[in-house]
Amino acid sequence: MNEFWTPKKIGKHPQVVKQAELLYSHYALCDAQKLLTRLKNSNFKFGNYGPCSWKEFLTKADLDDCLDEEYVTQALNVTTHQPAIGKGEFLFVSVFNNVGFAKSGGDLIDLNTNSLIEVKGIR
Repeated sequence: MNEFWTPKKIGKHPQVVKQAELLYSHYALCDAQKLLTRLKNSNFKFGNYGPCSWKEFLTKADLDDCLDEEYVTQALNVTTHQPAIGKGEFLFVSVFNNVGFAKSGGDLIDLNTNSLIEVKGIR
């Protein structure tokens, strides 16, 4: 998992790696190597998006045959107060290779461009 959870991706949240490993192992539908390969190939195209069903989330990330649907629900519950991880941020970082936690300012970072991303959403 160190190939996926790099120091740049982790940002100021090293504690999430262990949580991610527990969730991956509990909700995996495929072997670890296939999951790692799929995670490393899963990239998010940044932009303004309308609502997306959480049920469709893993399909859009091309992980629906590697992670059980319940993974989304459990990943949404991974939040912290300080430094803050808001609802949904862990989910994006844990399934998209090009999304990481920002070390300073903003919520997330596009690891390809180093652009900071402020995540907003309802439900």
